[in-house]
Amino acid sequence: MDAQGRIEIRYRPAIDVEEVHDLVDVQELLLVLEQDDGPARLAEIGRKRLPRPDDDSPNWGHVRQVADDRGSFDDVLGDWTYETQTQGRRHQSATVVAADGTWALRRSGRSTQLTIDVEPRIDDDAVLAQLGIGAVDTFVLNVKNPRAAGEAGLEPEERAGYPDELQEVFDGNRWAPADPTALLDHVGAEFLLVPVGDG
Repeated sequence: MDAQGRIEIRYRPAIDVEEVHDLVDVQELLLVLEQDDGPARLAEIGRKRLPRPDDDSPNWGHVRQVADDRGSFDDVLGDWTYETQTQGRRHQSATVVAADGTWALRRSGRSTQLTIDVEPRIDDDAVLAQLGIGAVDTFVLNVKNPRAAGEAGLEPEERAGYPDELQEVFDGNRWAPADPTALLDHVGAEFLLVPVGDG
């Protein structure tokens, strides 16, 4: 199993934030993963940053949307304005491309490895560092069994509902390698990113 394509790493500034200085100013971190000869996926990364070698624990994410092309994500990635009863009109900024480039997912022994090769698209090295961009370029990527017990992650009703042939890949285990990549083709698919390499 090999899969590859284009990647955009995007962040959304917090509501009414004009300029991002640190993670307090960031509302969410998103990955747009276009796959050669495959679907496009929009994934949200927990803790608003990619995991770094100095992290105490790996980081998690989940698939928010799957589509035939990344253009289907434009409404989600764009900005909008809305009214609230207490604070009046609020503005939610569009996402910003922090870096883009290519990705590849390959089986390595009993795991799958996600390798990214990206170039920064913003000039703020401090913000890039806080987002975890450039700290590591290879991660072990495992997919969570949506039927496994546990309090962390999405609510049960938000998790992926796999057909039987994909659910069998877990073989009763809590995690499975992202092989086949079809495990990531379902909204609510949860995954774990463990940093394993840099440079």
